[in-house]
Amino acid sequence: MIHNFSIHDFVNITIEYPGKQPRIKRNLEYYFYRTSVLRSQVKSIHIRIMKERPKVIESNGLYSGKKYVISEDSISVRVKRGTMEWTVKVTGLDSLDDVDISVYPSRMGIRRFLPIATIENLYIYPLLFFQMLLLNKFMVHAGAVSNRNGAYIFSGESGSYKTSLILGLLKRGEMRLLADDKVIIGDNEAIPYLMNLPNYAFIYRNLENEDDWTPFKKLAFYYYLLFSKEFDFSDIPIGQTSPLRRMFHVERRKDVRRLEIIETDSEKILSDIAKNSIEELKEVHTPRIMGFSQNPFWEMLSAFTNENPDGKLSKLFLSYNETFKKQFAHVSVRTMVIPDRFDSKIIDDLVKILG
Repeated sequence: MIHNFSIHDFVNITIEYPGKQPRIKRNLEYYFYRTSVLRSQVKSIHIRIMKERPKVIESNGLYSGKKYVISEDSISVRVKRGTMEWTVKVTGLDSLDDVDISVYPSRMGIRRFLPIATIENLYIYPLLFFQMLLLNKFMVHAGAVSNRNGAYIFSGESGSYKTSLILGLLKRGEMRLLADDKVIIGDNEAIPYLMNLPNYAFIYRNLENEDDWTPFKKLAFYYYLLFSKEFDFSDIPIGQTSPLRRMFHVERRKDVRRLEIIETDSEKILSDIAKNSIEELKEVHTPRIMGFSQNPFWEMLSAFTNENPDGKLSKLFLSYNETFKKQFAHVSVRTMVIPDRFDSKIIDDLVKILG
């Protein structure tokens, strides 16, 4: 089965399975934005789940205790972790325009069942991160909402209550959803990227009290991860590409009693947001659930950049922090401090602050 979808015409993605896989809608998230990117600039990602192991030439080269085969445009490796064994071969890393990934999951029955959610977390998002940089756009680990005044970005580490803030605003009817966990920003705009929308749909329909979001979030994510089931998310208010209004870096602290907005060095905050987005690339949720402490595909990209320091991928990675700070130096950026225990009063305060 072949599954195709496009992200705002920036990137075309094709996933090819050896057999029948659960169907899931992936078009609703991405039709809101009409890009000005020329057709010749559109990137592509091809992912093939193989019936047979792709050929991996043996090599003596070692990186992080793993054996990689690296050339100027490709890398391949056999990943063994506990009862799992995958063989992965990636080509097209020299230009990043047309990347092809061949995956042979040979244990745990994954060869017969590899959900799109798993593929997206493992492979698609790390590649999108760099492909967007080529288009002068940034994928940030953050949630985002919008209203008539523009878009509001909430960045922060996992567990900093970003999800709670956004869900609270949505339930109050104050905002429309732009991004649940990753947002595309560039040209002073926030562009919708709804990575785990089924997860949000489940929470949104079941959340009556802002204090109760955590068990719903976990249950929805695991269900989606394992079965890629379709959820009815037509009741969620979805926003369109919006002017970038304000960015917040959310911190969760035990020494505060209510939501506070702190005036701090905006350059430092932007550095923290950039750093957090890179860290999220390394620790995507799916591989952690499947027994990996770090995304194995990110380790492959790191190995490739180490062996090709003058390549495009390496240069993008090294320049990311400074490029990010320069791009958003004019944007209003603040630190948002939240009490360790989340309650509805936090949403009340946030609604007043955003106006």
